[in-house]
Amino acid sequence: MNDQFESPKILLDRARERLNDLSKTISNFVGSSPYLHVVEPDSDGMIAYKFRITASVPKSAMADAFEIGNALRAALDQAVYAATLSIAGGAPTSTKFPFGDTEEDVENDIKRGCKDVPAVIVGVLRAFKPHQKGNVALWGLNKMRNVKIHRALLGVRARPIGNSLQVPFMMINGPAEIGMSRWNEEKQELTYMRLGANTGSTGYHTAQAQIGVVIEDIPAFHGQPANVVFENLFKEVERVVGTIEAVVQRETDGQAKPSLT
Repeated sequence: MNDQFESPKILLDRARERLNDLSKTISNFVGSSPYLHVVEPDSDGMIAYKFRITASVPKSAMADAFEIGNALRAALDQAVYAATLSIAGGAPTSTKFPFGDTEEDVENDIKRGCKDVPAVIVGVLRAFKPHQKGNVALWGLNKMRNVKIHRALLGVRARPIGNSLQVPFMMINGPAEIGMSRWNEEKQELTYMRLGANTGSTGYHTAQAQIGVVIEDIPAFHGQPANVVFENLFKEVERVVGTIEAVVQRETDGQAKPSLT
């Protein structure tokens, strides 16, 4: 039969291309070590040891993230349309991939937007549980698309996502906070140790930050590494599209295509 799924597959290919670009941009950015090791008095007089972010993520990363999210979300809708066309034929006008914050919301979305979708496909869509307490990846993808397509590009920012501290030797006199992790959004700084000033503390240590590029603004993915989130979303949407296509193949194998009524 004709490949009605060509369109969602093209969108998946596009998402993969942009995801490769995003991953390369992030790798190059992180590899440039975009931070400084800072030692300076804190607001209360203690000596603070910090990692300070010194560079912004390239703007192309935000554009790539926007394109990936839109392509993946659109692939879901177009897979449902392709399935409807393959099974029912005709010229369907009420097809979509349903979403909602709750299971009830998903059912309401099905009633509103899936009037032409065959029952067997509706059952498959329900099984994906595209709501907050079900498939969080799909639910988050929909939130990402709905918020960002109408307002702004997806926020991706550099953040310390880990750090290592080794203290082979230290003689501490007075107050000390060692192994802490305090992020200051305004100053773009992570404080990992504080020692009392002028206390005669001696010793040495080594510290290294692990910088990542994380997603902001989307609660489902907030603070998570952007390339990991999008890789997981790509795999999930690819799985969903493949599942829908397999059901269509099963339903239409050796059968004439009926007309949509």
